[in-house]
Amino acid sequence: MPGVKTDAIPPSKRKTVAVIGGSFDPPTLAHLMVASQVVQLGCADEAWMVPCGNRPDKDTQVDAATRLRMTQAAIEAVIPEEFPVKCCDIEVANGSFIPTVFLMRRLREGHPDIAFRFVIGTDLPPTLPDWDHGDELIAENEFIVLPRPDSKPESEWPKGLKYVRVTDRVTVDRPLLTTDISSTAARNRLRELGWLGAASIVP
Repeated sequence: MPGVKTDAIPPSKRKTVAVIGGSFDPPTLAHLMVASQVVQLGCADEAWMVPCGNRPDKDTQVDAATRLRMTQAAIEAVIPEEFPVKCCDIEVANGSFIPTVFLMRRLREGHPDIAFRFVIGTDLPPTLPDWDHGDELIAENEFIVLPRPDSKPESEWPKGLKYVRVTDRVTVDRPLLTTDISSTAARNRLRELGWLGAASIVP
């Protein structure tokens, strides 16, 4: 049985913030497109990019503090100052990786006036029960779901998942722009061609 679309839930009177987690090693134009479009398509009032702390399950090329500075610089370089996309240092300031369920709890505790939604791709909902405290993560949070390759049908998504599907907000006047540029692809381009070769994908 699929989850419950957040659109069916009475809209919150609080400001809604989309949380976009990632290593951002480095941040790419694809990350910034996600952040800006969840706002432009009405899935959230603001988007916060949250560079992860040092993760035991994932090697990063540079330290967390540098990735935070890169993310801040990327936003400043591409996103207009008045547009509501921000960089949040909660994980980097913590000194280590925070599992998503605890990250979202900390954000709610620190900002009780904000309704937070976590951004994931359509390939991830079936894996959520396997995340750290996955059942609690699903029960406590709302999600913004972006189209991704290798997606599973919604019939395979966890029961009770509360979500906004970005594609439901697309109109002729507000299309969804996508790209599969990843941080790995950016690092490979940097390694092979240097900064000039990566200029089209890294801010």
